[in-house]
Amino acid sequence: MSTILTEKEFETYVKEHKSLPRYDSTHEQRHPHPWWDVQKSNIDAGLKDLSMKVRHVIVEEPKDDVELRHVVRSAEGLCQIPRGKPIQVALTGSQGAGKSLLLNALFDCDGLSLTGADGQACTSAIIRYTRYGGHVGGSDARKYVAEVQFLKADKQGEMINEHARSYYHYQHAGDDSDDEEAPKYKTLGQDELDRRMKDTAEDVFHTLFGGDENFRAAWSPSSYRRGEFVRLCQVKCEEALSHINVDHDKKATFVGSDPKDLLPQIKRYMTKVEGETCLWPLVDSISIRFYDPLLEQNIEIVDLLGWGDINAARTRYADQIKDTVDVEMILGDTIRIATDDMVINNARSAAINHGMGHVKLVATKIDAISPNQLAQCTGPKFDDIKNRIELAENDAIEADEEDDAVKCDLLGKYKTYLERRLKQRKFRDQPALTPEETGIPGIRSYLFHLPAQQNFEEYKTHIFHTVPSFIDKVKRVVDHSDRDIGFRNLADDFDRIRTSFIPKFLLQGKTHFGKLSRSSMSKMRSDTKSYKDQMDDVVLGSWLQLKGPTFNKILKGRGSVLPGTSRAKGLEFGCDWNNELATVLTPGFKRWYNAQFEKMRAMEDALTYAFNIFCRDVYHMMNASASAFKDRPNGKKKTYVEPKVRYQKRRLRTHFTDGDQHFVERAMEEFHALIDNTISEVFEQHVADIDTRLEKFGEDLRNESPITYTITPAGQDMRTALEKLLPTLEEQATALRDWFPTEVKREVETQLQSSSAHGTSKEMDYLFEGIAKRKVPALTSSRTVKIKEEPGTKRAKLE
Repeated sequence: MSTILTEKEFETYVKEHKSLPRYDSTHEQRHPHPWWDVQKSNIDAGLKDLSMKVRHVIVEEPKDDVELRHVVRSAEGLCQIPRGKPIQVALTGSQGAGKSLLLNALFDCDGLSLTGADGQACTSAIIRYTRYGGHVGGSDARKYVAEVQFLKADKQGEMINEHARSYYHYQHAGDDSDDEEAPKYKTLGQDELDRRMKDTAEDVFHTLFGGDENFRAAWSPSSYRRGEFVRLCQVKCEEALSHINVDHDKKATFVGSDPKDLLPQIKRYMTKVEGETCLWPLVDSISIRFYDPLLEQNIEIVDLLGWGDINAARTRYADQIKDTVDVEMILGDTIRIATDDMVINNARSAAINHGMGHVKLVATKIDAISPNQLAQCTGPKFDDIKNRIELAENDAIEADEEDDAVKCDLLGKYKTYLERRLKQRKFRDQPALTPEETGIPGIRSYLFHLPAQQNFEEYKTHIFHTVPSFIDKVKRVVDHSDRDIGFRNLADDFDRIRTSFIPKFLLQGKTHFGKLSRSSMSKMRSDTKSYKDQMDDVVLGSWLQLKGPTFNKILKGRGSVLPGTSRAKGLEFGCDWNNELATVLTPGFKRWYNAQFEKMRAMEDALTYAFNIFCRDVYHMMNASASAFKDRPNGKKKTYVEPKVRYQKRRLRTHFTDGDQHFVERAMEEFHALIDNTISEVFEQHVADIDTRLEKFGEDLRNESPITYTITPAGQDMRTALEKLLPTLEEQATALRDWFPTEVKREVETQLQSSSAHGTSKEMDYLFEGIAKRKVPALTSSRTVKIKEEPGTKRAKLE
């Protein structure tokens, strides 16, 4: 058995092993993707150089020269490649599941996120970790910025009213209530929910009033009913925010040189801090911005509240955010992850909302040893280590009182060393995990891959389309030709293209919407038999087993009886047949929604691309221009050939479970027809509106005339310089494309040739089918036609 180091020996050991290499995450492998082969730094430098060359020619932006001003602004925009919306990844799990430890490990940054050692620090606020934004260099790369977004006035008022109402109804349930629809009887589950909401309200009001005593002094049932208590809470909120530097958008910004410098500034907005006025109830969310290679890939990680948080309002808000993210990572304890109902249920829900490919389960604490296991470490071979741990803790307290930070840090490391040795003596066969075995590199590689395609498309679009379009713009500016030849025929040519495009676009667009609808409905219909079996169980096994009076009571209420409104057997807690029907069909509708959502995203791209084709054709043209029951008759009395209840139950059975006209089948058919009709009507309305706008544009072309303005000598000199610079700009544009992989350049060239070959004769079917398979080529700008013009004047069309 190896010897345990003393405190002095450990201090010497630490000094001798300072050169121990730290794990370098930059050498981790990435998922194969052409994005990693793009020479981004060279492209960024080339774009900046190209922009500077143009700005060097146009030293001062001419105020009266519209074209040159446009060139300057376009050149300045070349340096910044437009970034899309960040890929959002939500971290969810129970309290103490290890979300904060995972965040610290992913960013390789100790103290970035408050861990379980800080109590409930991670459960009181929603925290977003996002990229710094803009150009990062020098000292900016080392800054950590936190943006604390407080609740707006309307949400703040809703929050106070909700908590006050929850507290009042729980504490004064026997008093006269304004809520006439409040149930007379409560289930155990409802009572537990009410208790949690009351605890949340107390927690919030204690924070606003600075303690329980001040809250009790301000609270009374009569003050709540008169609205005085709510108004007092709003005043307290405004007083609290008045002491903070908050902008007009209710946002406060804090800056730190590192996480240890930043977190003390914002901790009171995240959780309770003893001895400080904490404002976490007024916080909507917190965004922490800093430079990190993972975040720079345009990814945003959202640390949501842990399951079991007693604040019902915050939990609802977290659920809303969770439903909108792109990927959900669910954390669970390795020992219980396969049997934990919370993990299983949340995983199922996430799979329905996001799809299986966008949900990841992360098993945590694989090498953790519980306090119960450590408590088993008794006997002579453990007592020595335990005594040393106790001495180290006492020495650390003394060092902290003496404000000796160096000694505190050393004693903390020594205590960690002793705890590890204690575990090794108890569990000799449990070796330390390597970085790869922790799974952190695998998670980091997955996160890096998520935005790769989006980033690749943004760079490709900018280099292969935006830069050539800019050069075409420069060519048009230095061109002395008159673009007015054939101007009077533009309106007729435009109308010809419009009348050819719109009918085809409408017809084939509606056809493909119908195909997408049928495909999405097939996902729902795949489990029709299961839905029918569940529906039969509900109707035959539950509804039709009710006694006559109870059955009639429900029918008169159209399938719904409020809790506490009936003493009939089986209705003590109310019932809702409509909700039961919805529960049976909800999984099917969610499967339809997921499929429809993905297909509509592809359809959105197809529609956009189709209109881009239309715009390109117009661009080329301009440049080259020259109920089932009948009413009972009055006065006649109803007669029944069988007992009324038996007849009603038979009709109910036939209506819901008939084999040929089963309720599930009819519901799906009606829903499908409703969706098809709605989409068709909306699509027709939008296309009609677009056609009207385009027709108006054609009329404007007939009424407009060119603008003539004089080019100043300075403007002419700048144009001459730009014309001389054009070959250099074209060479640089070609060089920028060379920083892409060879196969990418070849693919783009093929797409450009294909796009040019198809022209306006390309069928809309090709567009919709191609976009759905992501095979439609991208558009490219075209060269303008040069026509002679008298020097000194410039004519431009109004756009």
